[in-house]
Amino acid sequence: MIDKAIIDTEKPMVTFPEEFGGKLIVLVGLWTLRTLATDRALRQSIKELAVDMDKQWDISRIERLDSAAAFLLWQAWGEKLPADLIMRPEQRRLFKYCHDRKILKPRPMLPDFATVLRYGQVPLQGFYQHMRAWLTLFGGFASTVCWPLSAFMIEHAGWRAACFVYAGLHLFLVLPLQMAVVRAAPRTGAASASEQHDAKQASPIHNETLIFALLAAVLSIAAGIGSIVVVHLLIFLQARGLDFAVAVSLGTLFGPSQVGARVIERLFGSHYHPVWTMIASCALMAAGLLMLYGAVPALLIVILLYGAGYGISWIGRGTLPLALFGPIRFPRLMGKLAFPSLIIQALAPSAGALLIESRGVDTTIGVLTLLALINVALISALWWLCRKPSIDG
Repeated sequence: MIDKAIIDTEKPMVTFPEEFGGKLIVLVGLWTLRTLATDRALRQSIKELAVDMDKQWDISRIERLDSAAAFLLWQAWGEKLPADLIMRPEQRRLFKYCHDRKILKPRPMLPDFATVLRYGQVPLQGFYQHMRAWLTLFGGFASTVCWPLSAFMIEHAGWRAACFVYAGLHLFLVLPLQMAVVRAAPRTGAASASEQHDAKQASPIHNETLIFALLAAVLSIAAGIGSIVVVHLLIFLQARGLDFAVAVSLGTLFGPSQVGARVIERLFGSHYHPVWTMIASCALMAAGLLMLYGAVPALLIVILLYGAGYGISWIGRGTLPLALFGPIRFPRLMGKLAFPSLIIQALAPSAGALLIESRGVDTTIGVLTLLALINVALISALWWLCRKPSIDG
């Protein structure tokens, strides 16, 4: 008998019940893209076990089997089901899908992870959107904490001391934490033949150059507007008649507004295409800046609208490229998309300060509003180019 504690584990495992003399291979646990991604030893073990055609397989005790793991098993078995395979009806449907998608050219028995990603594109997108939403969710409270903290340090120690404190936090706290949790790549050198094959198979989408340019422009403009407003928001609020203390208090709502929007995106984002996330982001940012430029007295609404749009932009900037270009090409294209965005994000606060000093706060807000409206037009054009039933619905 198989120990119930083994069956209930979330880790994917291969077991050999003693009463069958090692002739029955029983798979248990969660067999998904996420759980198999880092377990190279298990994937190698499946490859070796699949060589013995006399063994019987039982996958009915797997708690969850997704399309990526099913494809890995399908390839290990030589693109055919073993004799007397024990499985559940829903698992049989997954392998039928693998058979229908069968590749005519010879493939390695166990593909590299990039190949698994291609067949696990849908679960990968959902998992990525889920994790990105959670990460950005908690990051939204940064302004809520840092604005009052910055005001306190500037008042009691000066702005230089405040800058040194933040620099120290980055160098001695954030950087060590990042180095501790980011693992080194499992291998170095040129990409494998399988990865090169998959890259060639991932053909460009229709109008890709124009779509890429529009998306890069949208992300860069949103990043530039966002970095200027985050740095100079208190100045903008004071220019609308608030004193410094009230501006700081109102500014602390910027973080919760981001978090609130990200919670909504977290709950409902899987039900619509990521382009709608980016459309909502651009529209909300433009609406907030329009109200700020028009000196609307309801500054609380301005903060909530703009903060919500800015908050979900950090989700859309990751999930939209993934949905448009697919998981195989996503890392390389995301680097190209991020390059202009990060440069503009770094230069924008200084450009905003020069504009405030030379032309005034009202002109600066007007320029930001115009850029936000341009971004709405650009994301609308992107939607028009990419519209499909999955996007329109």
